[in-house]
Amino acid sequence: MKKSGRSFSEAEWRRLREALAPKAEPDPAERAEQIRRVLAERAEKYAAQPLAAEVEAGRDVLGFRCAGERFAVECRYVIEVGSRELTRVPGAPPRLLGLANLRGEILPVFDLLRALGRGGDDSGGPHLIVLGAGVPEVGIVAQSLDGVARLEDRELCALPNPSVLPDSVVLGVTAEAVTVLDIKVLLDGPAFLLEAPSESQTPSFEVTP
Repeated sequence: MKKSGRSFSEAEWRRLREALAPKAEPDPAERAEQIRRVLAERAEKYAAQPLAAEVEAGRDVLGFRCAGERFAVECRYVIEVGSRELTRVPGAPPRLLGLANLRGEILPVFDLLRALGRGGDDSGGPHLIVLGAGVPEVGIVAQSLDGVARLEDRELCALPNPSVLPDSVVLGVTAEAVTVLDIKVLLDGPAFLLEAPSESQTPSFEVTP
């Protein structure tokens, strides 16, 4: 077998070493920027074409973590993600973490677990997720962002313990124990109201037609 006489220049060896070098994990700011780009690309894609049957069979979701628990919300309700910069409100209930200035608009920001009537405290999460039906309505904080993924309906199971969360606010749970929240129900219900039941009471999530 004839041997190749190909030799590499120093520049080619350098490019090869760089290509084979292990990649460093992106920092949180890079991760948030990557998610923003993915959300924008998918929103543009689905706005430019009618939803096909295979698209309707699933949903794009943004995964994140609060107080060590894994959650996901549909990307169509995610306006943007960024870093949290909050102004505290004296006398506010514990679930209202403060107010964020979103390009001149004042946005209430909540502790998700407390808004759901759960225990725990995720007030120290560094990420701000802005939610709304087309326009910014509320913000929640997250400890970390898991990224955007495609989730098929067949991958969702019923909530194993309905006493943990009301069925009406959960679309389902994945095999990886990710709870997919129904943001439309949450936005229409009492969870994100500024005047809400006492913190010791679990909000009643009634869906109105």
